[in-house]
Amino acid sequence: MPAAREDAEPELPAASPGWEPFPRGELLLACALALILRLLYLAGAVKSPLFAHASLAAHAVHVPRLIQALLDVASVFLLGAAAHVMWGRRAGILTAEIAALYGPLLYFQAEPLPVTPGFFLIALFFYLAARADRSGSNARRVAAGVLLALATFLALRWNGAGAGVEHSPLRFLENLILAWNRREVPCGVDQRFLAAHNSPMFRQPLLLSFAFVGPIALVVAWKERRRAPLLGSYLSFVTLAIASIGVCDRTRLPLLAAALPLAGRGIDRLLAALARESEGIRTSPAAALGELARVHARTLVALGCAVLLVTAPFPGIQRTKSGEGWAALGRAYEESGDEVQSLRAYAEAERQGLRSADTYASWGTLEQRLRLGGEAEKHLLLAVGLDPGNAAAHLALADVYLDRGTLAQAAQEYEVSAGLVPARAAELYVQAGEAYEEARDLDRAASMFRRALDKRPGYEPARRGLERVRKGSPPEPPVKMFPPLAR
Repeated sequence: MPAAREDAEPELPAASPGWEPFPRGELLLACALALILRLLYLAGAVKSPLFAHASLAAHAVHVPRLIQALLDVASVFLLGAAAHVMWGRRAGILTAEIAALYGPLLYFQAEPLPVTPGFFLIALFFYLAARADRSGSNARRVAAGVLLALATFLALRWNGAGAGVEHSPLRFLENLILAWNRREVPCGVDQRFLAAHNSPMFRQPLLLSFAFVGPIALVVAWKERRRAPLLGSYLSFVTLAIASIGVCDRTRLPLLAAALPLAGRGIDRLLAALARESEGIRTSPAAALGELARVHARTLVALGCAVLLVTAPFPGIQRTKSGEGWAALGRAYEESGDEVQSLRAYAEAERQGLRSADTYASWGTLEQRLRLGGEAEKHLLLAVGLDPGNAAAHLALADVYLDRGTLAQAAQEYEVSAGLVPARAAELYVQAGEAYEEARDLDRAASMFRRALDKRPGYEPARRGLERVRKGSPPEPPVKMFPPLAR
C-alpha cells in the first residue's frame, strides 16, 4: 500500500453537505429511538419521591414531563440536521443516533426544570447558525450567533449556574478541567446514583456517556477548526463561562450541543477512513490496520491525550455518592408520607458510609414523630455529636425527653434550641420553662419565662407561666399524645 500523509487525507465529501439529500427518514428513526428511551425512563422516574413535585401532582399523565421528552426528541432532530448542513448526510444521522443514546439528556428530561427547554433552544439556534453560515450572509451569521449566545446565557442561568461558587484562580483552573471530565459533577443529588435508581437502563452499558463523547469532540473540534469554526469557538467560550461560574451536571449541558455533532463527525471520519482501507482489510487485515494507524498517528495521539483529560480522576468526585443519594431519597419519602421507606432509605445511607449531622437529625426527628424513642435518641445524639449547633437535632431530642418524662433534660434541650433559633426563641424558652415547672424546678422555670419575655415583651404564654410560678399554682396538664396507628 503506498505511503500516505495524514495531511493528504481528503477533507471534503464529493458533494456539498448542505445539498445532499436531507436524511429525514433516518433522523425520524433516531427520534423514535430517543422517544422510546425517554418514555421508558420517564415511566420509572415519575415513581421516585424526588420527582413527586406538587406542581405536577394534578397531572395524571405528567403532561409537563411528556412535553419535555418531546422537546428533547426535537433537540435530537435539530442536532442531526445541523450536522447534516455542516458535513453531510452520514454525519447528521450519526449525530442524531448519538444524541438519542446520550445518557444525561435522558436523565434531565424527567425533571420539572428548564434544563431541557434550554438545551432545545441551543440546538435550534445551532441549526439556524449552521444554515446561516452555509448561506454566506454575514447579517444572518451575526443574527444567528447573537441568538445562540442568548440561548446559552439563558440555559446557564436557568440551570442554576453561579450559585455559591468560590471565585479564585485555582478554582477556575480546576473548573476548566472538570468541565471536560467524564464525571457528572453533582448538582444536589448525585446524577449517577439517581439515574441508576430510577431506571435499569442506566445500570447496563446501553447508553453513551461523556467518556465516549468528550474525547472525540475535543479531537474533531481541532481537526475541523477551519470547516466548522462555529463549533470550536462555541466550545471554547462555553468552557470558559462554565469554569467562571461553576461546573455542574446541568451547567455543562450546553457543551453537549456542540460536542454531540462533533462526535458524530468523528465517527463519520472513522467510517470514511475504514472505507478507504476496506480492500486492504479484506486481503491483509493486520497490515491494513497498521497502515491506517500510521497514516492517522497524530490523530491517535491527540485522541489518547483527550481520553486522559476526560478520564482524569478527581478524588472525592469520581465515585458515586450513594450515601447522599439515599439520604435525599429518605427526605423525599418522608415528605411524601411514606415513613417506612424513609426509614429504610436513611438506614441505607448509613450503610453506604454517610455520617452526616443533617441526615441523622432528619432520621431521628422522623423516629421521634413515630414514637421510636430509643432509636431517635441514638441518632439525634449522633447528630449533635457531629454538629453541636444542629438546632433540629436539639429540638427533636427535647421532644424525645419530654415524651419519656425526663423533664430536666427536655428543658435543657429546649433552652439550647432557643439559643440556636432566634426566630423561635420566645416560644422555645416557654417550652423550657414549662418543662422545668412540671419538674418542680420553679427557679429555673421563672428564669426561662423571663428570658422569653426579654425576647418578646408581652408574650402571653410567658407572662402566664411566670404568674403561675410566682403563685405556686400547678402547671397546666400537657395534652395527652397517642402514638400513630401502625401502617
